[in-house]
Amino acid sequence: MRSISGLLKTIQALQSDGSGFYARGLFPSQRYHYFLPFQREDDNLYFTALIAFTLLELQNLIPIQEQARTQDIISLALRNYHRYKSLTGEDLYNFYQTNPPKPFPNGHLLKRFERSQLADDADCTVMAYMSRQATNNEAHWLKDVLNRNANRSQREIKNTLEEHLGLRAYSVWIGPASIPVNFDFCVLCNILYFVHSYQLPVSVQDMDSMRYIRSVLTRDEHFQNTYHTANTYPNTAIILYHIARFLGAFHISFLEDLREKVIHDCKSLMVKTTSSMEQVILASSLFKLNVEPPFLINPDEVDCDSFSFFVAPMLAGKELPLLPKLAKVNWFHIPFRSKAYNLTLLLEYQLLKNSK
Repeated sequence: MRSISGLLKTIQALQSDGSGFYARGLFPSQRYHYFLPFQREDDNLYFTALIAFTLLELQNLIPIQEQARTQDIISLALRNYHRYKSLTGEDLYNFYQTNPPKPFPNGHLLKRFERSQLADDADCTVMAYMSRQATNNEAHWLKDVLNRNANRSQREIKNTLEEHLGLRAYSVWIGPASIPVNFDFCVLCNILYFVHSYQLPVSVQDMDSMRYIRSVLTRDEHFQNTYHTANTYPNTAIILYHIARFLGAFHISFLEDLREKVIHDCKSLMVKTTSSMEQVILASSLFKLNVEPPFLINPDEVDCDSFSFFVAPMLAGKELPLLPKLAKVNWFHIPFRSKAYNLTLLLEYQLLKNSK
C-alpha cells in the first residue's frame, strides 16, 4: 500500500547513493522517443530541483515522524546544484552539468553537436533558487536578469502566435542576444510563482506574462493548441496543474476572475482522461484551489513509471521555413520522465487529500 511513509521511503530509495551513473543525491530520469526504440539515462538538474521544491512546499503537511527523512532528501539534493551552475560564472543554472559540460548524456548523436550545450534555463534557475531558499538580495538580482532576457528587452520572439508578439513576457532561456526568445505557459507560471514567493516588485514583464496566461485560458489554447501554449509541457493536465499551483498559492487580482474557469477545466478533464497520473495532478490542482475533485484516486492503482512530465522540442525556436510547422509534431519531441518525481506528485496528492 502506498502510504505517505511508504512513498517517502521509496522516493528516498530512488535518490542516488553515488555508486552508479548519478552523483549522490541526484534523482534518476530518462529521455526516450515516442516512436524510436531508445531510452537514455539523463543526468539533469530539473527533476532533482523540482522534487526538492515540491517537498519543501509540502513540508508543513508531512507527518512529524517523516520530517527528518524529508529534510535529508532535500539536503542531499541541494549538494548537487553547483554541478549545473552557469558557464558564465553567474548565479544561474543549466539543465545539464556544466563543469565539465555534459549535454545529452549517454547520447550518440545530440551530444556531438558543438551547440548541444543548452542556454541557461529559467525554469531550472527559479526552482533551484526556491528550493535552496535563496536570499532576498539573490532573488532581486535574478529578477533583474529575467527582466533583461524577456521578450523585446534585447531580442524579439518569432515563434509565437501573432497576438502575443508584442508581449514583454519572460523567456524560457537566459543568455546572449543570439539565443531565441521562447514563451512557455508553465515556465511563466513558475517564474511568477518565484516573483510572488519573494514579494518582488511587479514589472511590465510580470504583467505581460500574466496577459499571456489570460489570453491562453480565455481562448482555450491550453486545450486546442498545447504545443504553442507550452512547448516543453504540451499537455493540458500539466498546464492546468501549473496555473492551479500559482493561483492556489497567491491572490492574483489580474487573474482571479479565471479561477472558476481553471476549476471547471480541471474537473472536466479529470473525468475524461484515462491517465492515472493526469488524474492525480488534476485532483491536486483542485485541492490547491480549495475544491473537492470529482472523485478520489486509489494510489495503488496509479502508474508512476511511464508518465512523462515534459518534453524537449528539438525544433523549438528555429526560424527556417516549414520548421515551425514540424516543431509541434511528436516525432521531433524528446519526452523525459522520472519515477521519483511522479511518486512525489502522488505524495502531494495524498498529503493534500489528507489535509482537507
